[in-house]
Amino acid sequence: MTTRIEHDALGELEVPSDALYGIHTVRALSHFPVTRSAYPHAFYRALATVKLACAQTSAELKYLHDPVAGALLDALREMADGAHAEWFVVDPHSGGAGTSVNMNINEIAANAAGLKLGHAPGNYAVDPLAHANLHQSTNDVFPTAVHVCALWMLEDLEESLNRLLLTLQELERRFAGVVKLGRTQLTPAVPTTLGRSFSTYSEAISRDRWRVFKARERLRTVNLGGTAIGTGLAAPRPFILQVVTKLRQATRLPLARAENLVDATANHDLLAEAFAIVKIVAVNLEKLAHDLRLMHLLGEIRLPAVQVGSSIMPGKFNPVICETVEMAAVRVQGDEATAARLFARGELELNAFLPLASYLFFHSLTLLSQTSDLLREHALTGLEADTGRMRRELVAHPAAATLLLATFGHETAERVAMEMRSTGKDLVDACLDLDVADGDQIEDLLRPERILSLGFTPPQGEP
Repeated sequence: MTTRIEHDALGELEVPSDALYGIHTVRALSHFPVTRSAYPHAFYRALATVKLACAQTSAELKYLHDPVAGALLDALREMADGAHAEWFVVDPHSGGAGTSVNMNINEIAANAAGLKLGHAPGNYAVDPLAHANLHQSTNDVFPTAVHVCALWMLEDLEESLNRLLLTLQELERRFAGVVKLGRTQLTPAVPTTLGRSFSTYSEAISRDRWRVFKARERLRTVNLGGTAIGTGLAAPRPFILQVVTKLRQATRLPLARAENLVDATANHDLLAEAFAIVKIVAVNLEKLAHDLRLMHLLGEIRLPAVQVGSSIMPGKFNPVICETVEMAAVRVQGDEATAARLFARGELELNAFLPLASYLFFHSLTLLSQTSDLLREHALTGLEADTGRMRRELVAHPAAATLLLATFGHETAERVAMEMRSTGKDLVDACLDLDVADGDQIEDLLRPERILSLGFTPPQGEP
């Protein structure tokens, strides 16, 4: 591998000759090789878009001049569309509040622009600091890019949840007339319908979709223009007043400059709040996936077989999709707790731990979007209900005697339940043998409409 020599305030280092990154990135690769994980592609595009808005504003204010301005703007436009992302390599577990990440993209932008002017990487006719980072600080650029990326990813999550919601609502309608045992504390309790069970999941996911929308609202304000600590040090006032408008135009997001830029630089409780809101999506996905596994275990539903379930047991198929969703949901809940600690660790005018906190947020958003689609495509689509089994189990279980309460009273219902328990008779036979009700009356009580009616209508004249 051929190399070039680059210099910084600490000395000189070898850099791969063809690399669009430079010495600052090489140092980061050497000092932060913690996990070899990477930020999502969307964050690279968000950071490039923020840089583009800054460069456009500086060029319009005549602080950047051609040919450097034109080449830099062209390079950043391409980067905002994803070009050169393979050189964006700094580990999220890096100290410095994101400085190494910011320098990584500054070097990519400078070298990509330099190529357009006919210069080899490392020439820096377009400079990473003097040009690509003009009127900027890591401390306003990095958090702003976090907000932009999160807004994009939250939009993706909202769309995934909407697809999941439509599928759940369809199952709710399809199973509206399927009677079954409802359970409390994993024990048969009272009759219900499978459709009503699915209504609880669709309602929860509907709330989640609204939660995601509210989380996006929290992230509309950014601290771009505040530079180091929010005072706008080293940036012209016209730049500070115009740059967020440029970013809003570039992203088509409803962004606004924070009223107190010092606060927005020091505190990231808005990100913490958004992450906490999104965590509830994980809570509901875990509950849904776990309930599907339980209903599959009870034989009430059959989940699609998608993987061979055993290396030794022939014909075994496990609810692996639901297991995957549960693992992802638990991971999200744990990562949110970790991120909350990192957000709280901000000190005085800056939070040095935002790189990892933001990475955990992005990773969780990816997990939630992917697993909600996974659950819909490979567990809910193709799900079948054993309607006959659920009805037989309902009628055979003494819990079905609760259907008699409103019409025949507690004493009669208890007598029927004890008869069923002691003799093994089902509800119909027990009622007939005890001369409580005939078959038509029992069938009427078993109608889904009766089971789901909100209480019973008292006879005329009673309160």
